[in-house]
Amino acid sequence: MNEDIEPEGLFRVLEGIERPVTPSQAMSLATMLRAWSRHVHRFHGGLHSTPIRDAVIWGADDYLAALTMRSRIEDTRGRVPTESQVEFDAWLGEIDSDYRRFTEPDEQGLLV
Repeated sequence: MNEDIEPEGLFRVLEGIERPVTPSQAMSLATMLRAWSRHVHRFHGGLHSTPIRDAVIWGADDYLAALTMRSRIEDTRGRVPTESQVEFDAWLGEIDSDYRRFTEPDEQGLLV
């Protein structure tokens, strides 16, 4: 899936669904979905990077922040209108599939 091509109608709907991320700040589901996609693509690209070649390599804190973003999406997905659910699930499913292609399951529960 090309992360630069968003289904316009879906993302318009998702912009109207907000979730608190701090006591004083909320984030739209569209923004969270874009952030999750950027994290996944950045991590995948980082697999082939070295600090010498690339100025910024993401670390464990960035990885945990990405997983927190994914959890927030999961917590909010029930608010997606029924008529947008299939498209939302397909978009999120594609990003999640990309993530699973280059990661391994946490069978030891280290990130729980």
